[in-house]
Amino acid sequence: MFGCTFNRVSSDWARRGLNFGAWKMEDQQSAAGDAAGIQKRMRQDIRNGEPLDALPEDIDPDDYYQAQGF
Repeated sequence: MFGCTFNRVSSDWARRGLNFGAWKMEDQQSAAGDAAGIQKRMRQDIRNGEPLDALPEDIDPDDYYQAQGF
């Protein structure tokens, strides 16, 4: 089912001179890079002692306090 939809969308984009597959791949790579950056910043925030509720993503309080040395 998904293959048919992908092929139809790719065909529509190709008629406009655009590459849907390449665009989709770039989008996924960008999202992965964003997620990695958020994780990196969160680890740095924990090391800096930022309050638990100020972190960008949910984190297990036990993990947070363990990282703080409690």
